[in-house]
Order: sequence, then structure tokens, then C-alpha cells
Amino acid sequence: MPIEHVDPIAQLAIYQSQLVEPKDYKMALWENSWVEVMQEELLIFNKLNVWRLVKKLVNKKPIGTICVFRNKKDDKGFITRNKARFVVQGFSQHEGLDYDEVYVLI
Repeated sequence: MPIEHVDPIAQLAIYQSQLVEPKDYKMALWENSWVEVMQEELLIFNKLNVWRLVKKLVNKKPIGTICVFRNKKDDKGFITRNKARFVVQGFSQHEGLDYDEVYVLI
């Protein structure tokens, strides 16, 4: 249902919940709008074959990931949408061991 068809009190509650950028995924799981954007991000990863799940190697520590949450705003400062990005914790990677090539979006 479009937000303009929702009760004004409910619209305010939705808007206020979107103002807070979660600090981690546990906090984001409490708000449906953030869950949706996390699911969108994972769907894009799956569609583009960004990663694949593999079994953990013995005596090897997996590279960690974090999810970064941001409110995207228009030129007037109004929130237009929520955005979630899954990123690798780069400080734990070693060239040649954990990766051979680096891709940068331009």
C-alpha cells in the first residue's frame, strides 16, 4: 500500500523509524524498511554472482563482513530512501592469499 494511503499517524511513525540509521544488522532487523533494503542488496549479489557460499577451510578464519546503513536524502534534506551496503572488512585481507584482483565501481 502506498504511504499516502496510510493514516497520518502511521505515516509519522514510518518516517520517524526511517530517520535512525541502524548501527548494525541486529538493530536493522527491528524495522521492516531496513530488512527490505538488506534483502534487495542480497538479491542483487545473487543476481550478479558476486559471491558464493563455500565450506570453511580448516584452521582458516573467514573474512568478515559488515552492513552499512544510510538514509539517502534529496537536495532539500528529505529522506528519499534507505540504503544498505554489505562490505568486506578489508583490514583482514591479504593480497594473494584472500584475493587476486580488485574491482572498483566507477
